[in-house]
Amino acid sequence: MSVETVVIGCGSLLRGDDAVGLLAVEILQKKALPPNVRLVASGLPGLGLLDLLAGYETALLVDAVLTDGPAGEVFELCLSELEGSATRFASVHDLALPEVLALGYLLKKEEMPQKLVIIGISVEQGSLVAGQPLSAQGLLGAEKAACLIAKKLAV
Repeated sequence: MSVETVVIGCGSLLRGDDAVGLLAVEILQKKALPPNVRLVASGLPGLGLLDLLAGYETALLVDAVLTDGPAGEVFELCLSELEGSATRFASVHDLALPEVLALGYLLKKEEMPQKLVIIGISVEQGSLVAGQPLSAQGLLGAEKAACLIAKKLAV
């Protein structure tokens, strides 16, 4: 069976709760996933995200986001919702995630996933300081996100 779905965790291990997307993928690595799923801990991919997405039918991106919601809250956005959202992605990517995705669908539409879902984990601005450890809310959010993704993948 070919790999049709990719789950990409984004973030920085050096900036506290910015690592929640990476941690969610790490949690998923311990689960029995369908053989058509690939897990990628990408760090801060910037435009390299386009290469990570290329060729997959479905992609799930997991990342820390700054929202008005409580820290640790998990939510989903599809690509069309991302464009009008006030959500700010917390990772220090070369370009913001919405711009990278828009560029990918503009320049490489035939290579980009037909279905793309963003799994956001709400974090507080103060939890993104360099050298700071992951907070309890960040850990809880990563665990919730991994459970949500596992359900979406029918695990």
